[in-house]
Amino acid sequence: MSPSARTSSSPSPPASLEDKVASLERQLQERNQQLAAATSTKKKQIVILTMMGEADWRMLPEGFNDPEIENLTLEEEEDLKRIRDRLFTGFTLLLNLVPQITTVLQSPDLTALTTYATRLQDGANSARSDDISRIKIDLVFWLRKQCGANPLSPDNRDNRGLQHDVCGHLLCPIDFDWDDEDVRAAIRNGTSTFNINDSFFLRCLYKNEAGDTNDLQAGFLRHNLLLKVNQSTTFRAIFLSNDDLENNFGTEAEPSTQWYSRRKTKQRGPTRANVATILKMNGKVTSRSIAYTAVILVFNLTDAVQWTECHNGFDFRAFYEFLVDYFEEPQDASSRRHVNALLQYWNKSVFPNRVTGGDTRASTRRMALQRSGGDMLVA
Repeated sequence: MSPSARTSSSPSPPASLEDKVASLERQLQERNQQLAAATSTKKKQIVILTMMGEADWRMLPEGFNDPEIENLTLEEEEDLKRIRDRLFTGFTLLLNLVPQITTVLQSPDLTALTTYATRLQDGANSARSDDISRIKIDLVFWLRKQCGANPLSPDNRDNRGLQHDVCGHLLCPIDFDWDDEDVRAAIRNGTSTFNINDSFFLRCLYKNEAGDTNDLQAGFLRHNLLLKVNQSTTFRAIFLSNDDLENNFGTEAEPSTQWYSRRKTKQRGPTRANVATILKMNGKVTSRSIAYTAVILVFNLTDAVQWTECHNGFDFRAFYEFLVDYFEEPQDASSRRHVNALLQYWNKSVFPNRVTGGDTRASTRRMALQRSGGDMLVA
């Protein structure tokens, strides 16, 4: 037998203790990686199921228990259903605006999902901050022009709120007569029988600041500060403005004139798309944009130092949700007609030059019909 044959047939030397330990460590590391991946996938599934539950309670998979509906009264269950319907609509709108979210949701990387969601929330917070700052400034000049309201500073919200006669009047619900000195004093003192936080029917939302407690929808969401044809108002400043925020307001003597003059004459580069274009409004005001506009307006009438969801007992999140539900959950046919009429009013006011889109296939059908008739004549 040749030496090479003897070498090839000889048994392998036994593995050393070090080799066995190294092999076990590799196996343990691989197992840990598998467990980590499985845990991440499980967490991702839980996150997605939670989002599904918050977005659309009707899409929960079979066998997924929903602890939130246990032991609820019928009224509480209806409230929860409305919350989830509202969230589902918002989630659907977000997917239409940011379709990349679908890819992130389908990825097994939980960190990527968390990072993406954080970036979205940071962007939303930044946009809200910009809108609040813009309206904080604009509101000073609107009120000076309409009401001669003084003293108000464009730099902060000091002296606003209930202690300011004009701001207090606008923040007062239609349930109370702000012009009555005793009522005004009771509201400012926080008397329980004059708790303005129990009502979202504020005068700043009503046309001419006069609402009817027996017909709450009459004039609702038609105040000039929300919108008015050919005037810069809250909605236009937020959704239709291309200007950057200015921080130079001129002198105390003529702040309004100098400030607007600077905005109009400042040289700029290429015009950026306004928010309405980015949100693909396509010449149509949305119910949620109206609700958002109302929140920004009301907040800037207060003396809050910075954004907060609840200020002096007024819940801005609940206020926003109330307005969203007003548009999206009309209780009867009459309410639906009123909501549709209100949206048409906003559309005509905000987009007066919009032309309704036509039937893009009408010309194709007409040409096909004529060609068909022509062929018959030739035959």
